[in-house]
Amino acid sequence: MIDEQYHVIYNFGAIPPEYISYDTAGTVIVPVPLECTTTYRAGTRNAPEAIIRASGHMELYDEELGVSTYCVGIHTMPELTPPAHPAKAARLVKDTVQKILDDGKLVCMLGGEHSLTVGAVQAAKKRHRDISVLYLDAHADLRDEFAGSTFSHACVARRLSEICPVVQIGVRSLSEGEVPLTNSGNVTTFLARELRGGLDVTAIVEKLNPNVYITVDMDVFDPSAVPGVGTPEPGGLDWFQVNDILRAACENRAVCGFDLVELCPVPGSVVSEYTAARLTYRLIGLIARSRGWFD
Repeated sequence: MIDEQYHVIYNFGAIPPEYISYDTAGTVIVPVPLECTTTYRAGTRNAPEAIIRASGHMELYDEELGVSTYCVGIHTMPELTPPAHPAKAARLVKDTVQKILDDGKLVCMLGGEHSLTVGAVQAAKKRHRDISVLYLDAHADLRDEFAGSTFSHACVARRLSEICPVVQIGVRSLSEGEVPLTNSGNVTTFLARELRGGLDVTAIVEKLNPNVYITVDMDVFDPSAVPGVGTPEPGGLDWFQVNDILRAACENRAVCGFDLVELCPVPGSVVSEYTAARLTYRLIGLIARSRGWFD
């Protein structure tokens, strides 16, 4: 664990200063504390800061990958200040992510509510015409509009499917009207209960295009593992299932970026944000390994 002298709130992992420059970093962390369409438990605006704080207490050696991932360089941007309107916030995210991708870096966005993903995928689509989205979430999010907004967090997968193919993993909550959309057109859905008999990661990866953007709504996890989410749903995935899916995607497809969204820190507990920080670090390592950055 890095000495406390290096612990700066907006320095993911509290890594040494020589590894945090934008110019030399392989990965850029983009914190976006947006919360404007939340419909149950509030708190997503507090998630980026909580995750970054928690990351300062991780061990920086990844026992699975056998490397100290931070050596590829991780730059943490100051928090974006998004407009309190999801469509406008998505445009800000799109412009920000576009520049990072144009600079040849891996982008990691820490939300914030899930509507932010639309802007990131729009940026990825401009750079990679054959992009697809790996969408880990407890909810289908296929409504055309919700609570008067077509950019609600409940509409994200629907909006993304208008951009590129979406492969949903871990869904266990959806409306009757969303059911016909779950395996139709640009959407492929693997329900959480379908994964209980065994996780066929090959079947998941085969549905993805050569280039992939990954979005992880933290409620894909079972609430026993990650209680700090806005809408916890029973019957979720565990740490190893999520890691197996992400590892398979990173080893077999080119991942240009990812986000973690919909975390709502629980007062008096750090379990959820610490898990999110570890998952962020693991994903950076998996993608860096697939790009040959450790060679």
